[in-house]
Amino acid sequence: MGQVFGEECGTAKTDGTERRGEMEYEYLEVRFQTLDVLGDSEKGSTYLSKDIVTGELVVLKHISKERASVYERLLDVEHRNLVHIFYVAEGKKDALVVMEYISGKTLEDYIEEKTNLTGKEALGFSKQLAEGLCTVHGLNLVHRDLNPGNILISSDGVVKVIDFDIGRIYKEKQGRDTEFLGTAGYAAPEQFGFSQSDARTDIYSFGVVLNVMLTGKLPYEQCFKEGKPGKVIQKCTRMEPELRYQSAEELLKELQSIHIEEKPLTKVLSVIPGFRTGKTWKKAVAIYYYFAGFIFSVESVMKHSQTFQTAVLELAAMVLGVWVSVFAAFFFLDWVETLPFVRKIGLIKKVIIVVFIWFFLFCMGIGIESYVEECMIHTLIQ
Repeated sequence: MGQVFGEECGTAKTDGTERRGEMEYEYLEVRFQTLDVLGDSEKGSTYLSKDIVTGELVVLKHISKERASVYERLLDVEHRNLVHIFYVAEGKKDALVVMEYISGKTLEDYIEEKTNLTGKEALGFSKQLAEGLCTVHGLNLVHRDLNPGNILISSDGVVKVIDFDIGRIYKEKQGRDTEFLGTAGYAAPEQFGFSQSDARTDIYSFGVVLNVMLTGKLPYEQCFKEGKPGKVIQKCTRMEPELRYQSAEELLKELQSIHIEEKPLTKVLSVIPGFRTGKTWKKAVAIYYYFAGFIFSVESVMKHSQTFQTAVLELAAMVLGVWVSVFAAFFFLDWVETLPFVRKIGLIKKVIIVVFIWFFLFCMGIGIESYVEECMIHTLIQ
């Protein structure tokens, strides 16, 4: 599917190729219908769009023509941990990039929701991130802006590196970067003009990202120093590039040697609504609801245990109305994202579907409860 329109790599543009690129640019603008604005910054504008030919959702991005060469190198690179680029076209004023739409959330949002990740979860994401970097660096590219906002966690838990807007092609003989770019706190020292950024620049940012996953803070605020993950962070974030891991492959090999076993209770609590984020107030609300719900359920079943049938039906009513409906409403095990037809729809539609299912389950519980009451009244009359 992927195509590059405009200048071919390593050749000068002629009037013919330039015009052809502009025509393809115009064609892509017509083919992809804008649905929503995802972002608008100095680097460019990003839109959620629909392919009127296939009906698929994509992300369409306007960037400066100078940045197009980086995306051209990523064309048709199929790696599960990198966003897939479908088309790159250069117009008169800017360039157009069409890439896959990924259902999920940024690592930044993921961390904010959970406060900080478990060691096993952070290690799993880190390994996937390192695998993606291996491919990026293998293309002689440097991302230069690796941070939680530019890392997506798809609905099925796959890490995706996105936003190569300030990425660059590594030039062996260049002394230093011509622009000082990057995100404060994540940018390596060499990005401020001390030397040329290379693969080790992304490794520095990787170390900061891993630290944030484990502590919720940047290394200078709170540096994670426990065990092997702590040693990885310290080596990644050395000031001198020569003292860091020298390649993403070396880093990945180190990560693969680390094994973290979670306690059974931690594993269970990590998926239960109210305990997933680790926030105290949510835990307090959850404990109150689960305790009150348990007492209410037991009392109701005992109250309606005149016969085996009424006891079983009352138990079913409690399970549906008090437990299953609530767990469904709070996206237990991200069940919504497992439905193929729901995965790619907007958040508002997802919420409407969840509210409908919660209401349906709750009403089912009430309906069974009413039937049990009628059975008991009928039994008493007889």
